[in-house]
Amino acid sequence: MGVGVAAGVAAAGIAIYALIKLWNKDADAAKDAARQAENATNIAADLRKQYEELSASFEKYDSLIEKMKTLNTTTEEYADTLREANKEAANLIKNSPELAKYYTRDSSGLITFEGENGENIEDIVEAAKNKADQAEMAANVAQVRANRLQLKADRTKTTRDISFKATDLYHEQG
Repeated sequence: MGVGVAAGVAAAGIAIYALIKLWNKDADAAKDAARQAENATNIAADLRKQYEELSASFEKYDSLIEKMKTLNTTTEEYADTLREANKEAANLIKNSPELAKYYTRDSSGLITFEGENGENIEDIVEAAKNKADQAEMAANVAQVRANRLQLKADRTKTTRDISFKATDLYHEQG
C-alpha cells in the first residue's frame, strides 16, 4: 500500500506542477521575451558603441591624413602628424582587428588601409554602422514581441481576476 500511495502522491505532484506551468504560461512567455529583448538591446548598444568609436577614430585618422597633405614633408610638424596618424591607425587595428588585413605602409611610413577588392576603411566603417543598425532593428522587434506577450499575460490575469471576483460576488449574494 505504501508504494501505491507514494505513486499517487507523485502523480498528483506532477499534475499540480503541470497545471501551474499551464496557468503561468503567458506570464512565463512574457518574462522570457523581456529577457530576450533586454539581451538584444544590450548587444545593439555594444555594437553601436563599437561603431561610434571606430567612426570617431577613423575621422581623427582621416583628418590627420588631410593635415599631412598640407605640410612640408621635411618639417617637424609633418613628422609629428605622421606619428600621430600611425598611432591612430594602430588604435584602429587594435579596436577592429579585421582591419589588420588591410594594413600597409606607404613610402613615407604612413600606415594606410586598402582592401584586396578596392575596399577601404570607409567600407569597414559603413559595415559596422549597418551591423549596429540591424542589431537595433532586431532589438526593437524583440521589444515589440515582449510588449505583445506582456499585454497577453496582463489580459489573461485581468480575465482571471474578473472571473474570480464575479464568482466571489455570486457566492456572497447566493
